[in-house]
Amino acid sequence: MTIVLFFECWNLSSFVVSNDHPSFTTIDGIVFDKSLKTLVAFPPGKNLTSFAVPESVRTLNSYAFYSNGALKTISLPEKLNTVGRSAFHSCSQLTAMTIPNAVTELGDALFVACRSLSSVTLPSTITTIPIDAFHGCSSLMSIDIPRSVTAIGYAAFGECSSLKFIDLPDSVASIGDQAFFKCSGLRAISIPPTLSVVGEEAFDFCSSLQTVVIPASVKLIGLWAFRSCTSLESVTYLGVNPPTFVSDEKGYGPFCDCDKLKNVTVPECFKSALFDKFTVTKSLPCNLCGADVVYSLSTSSGLLSISGENDMYDFKSSNQVPWFKSRSLVKSVAVGELEKG
Repeated sequence: MTIVLFFECWNLSSFVVSNDHPSFTTIDGIVFDKSLKTLVAFPPGKNLTSFAVPESVRTLNSYAFYSNGALKTISLPEKLNTVGRSAFHSCSQLTAMTIPNAVTELGDALFVACRSLSSVTLPSTITTIPIDAFHGCSSLMSIDIPRSVTAIGYAAFGECSSLKFIDLPDSVASIGDQAFFKCSGLRAISIPPTLSVVGEEAFDFCSSLQTVVIPASVKLIGLWAFRSCTSLESVTYLGVNPPTFVSDEKGYGPFCDCDKLKNVTVPECFKSALFDKFTVTKSLPCNLCGADVVYSLSTSSGLLSISGENDMYDFKSSNQVPWFKSRSLVKSVAVGELEKG
């Protein structure tokens, strides 16, 4: 049983289950399983502004609170471990949520259309922000992504129009298709040096985004990834070997319709049709391996020299370092500082 059996029954305020039913019971009109470990269905028309899920509950059923229009706060028990798909879908008055750390996986479409949701604390145990997790949460201004997360799912933050900044931790390796599409208020995003994939339309129509710095770890940028970012003025790519850029049949790629994009910074040896329509305003040295850190490899002596004034990039694997293809030539390594000029 799920609440979708009673779709758009806006005035449904209470369930009644026979005392001798083999599977379900009710408390105050709310459906639970017989053991009281699963909250099955909360009536969409129940007129409560706050609700504390009983301590015995370990599972929120899929669509458990679907479309309740009164609840502003829901307290979850610390030992809750499963949150089903669309559990809070369309809870239009819900303003805040803390999900306990016992939860290791979140269901898809968890907070879709929770238009009043402005604050969420996620558990430090999850590895994925699921598909459509916060899609249409138009009041969400910021969110802390736990360092356990490795992937941002499809449309996870789609149409979060109040989201202004997102700081992705170094654990994140992929941004899914449409992950941040139509986040019209998004002004900046911190892309970690571990990211390898930017999905199709990931930042499509992020009309307030002004600057993008793409780390060397990125190997694939999907079709229309930054399309119609109409405020985008600056793009910097920190790698030496260009990632794969996906374009459509007309040749339009990740940055199509970015009419204000004037400042493009790429390595001087970087060649890609992606930037043919833009002027490369600054070139980075091709032997860059950090912020103002360069390397050189002598093919005769096998000496790998690394020098600079700042930190190297935080390469997470050996195949990310720029000398990886020539690694068999390395016989010794020298590390030093560049002289300040």
